[in-house]
Amino acid sequence: MKSYDVLIWEDPPENNQTPFMLYEVSKEFTDLSYKEALKEYYSNNSTHKQLIEYQSSDPDSDGDIIEEDTEEEYENLL
Repeated sequence: MKSYDVLIWEDPPENNQTPFMLYEVSKEFTDLSYKEALKEYYSNNSTHKQLIEYQSSDPDSDGDIIEEDTEEEYENLL
């Protein structure tokens, strides 16, 4: 069964050389259904956000980023 996570970064990293993936997540919504994940993803305005899909319920499985959005001025931090 698939599950979904939504990761939200509300502020850019303090060091403008630090990628978002290495910076602290502001909000994290985990183990959501697809419908719940879409709702959280589209209802959050943020500097950067990701919607991640997991194919397995194994907590060690890797997910795939299926949606990602970054404010234009911070795209260099991807």
